[in-house]
Amino acid sequence: MTQHIPVGQAKEDIKVREQIIKDFYAQWIAEHPDKKVHNKALGKYICVKFLSINETYEKAARSYELTLAVFKLTEIRLQ
Repeated sequence: MTQHIPVGQAKEDIKVREQIIKDFYAQWIAEHPDKKVHNKALGKYICVKFLSINETYEKAARSYELTLAVFKLTEIRLQ
């Protein structure tokens, strides 16, 4: 990830984080068209719903830390 993620709480910072999350999900969905990742610990696939994506960018963009957590999505399968 080379894009700067703003840490502030200004409306513009939140809008930028929302777009960063949307862009991340667009790329993730292109790489995972079935919208699933395998969780080794569970031994099952986890499905990512479109509703979850909307809710994620709307809520996760409210804080810098939550925005960073979105990028851990692909690490689910490593646990």
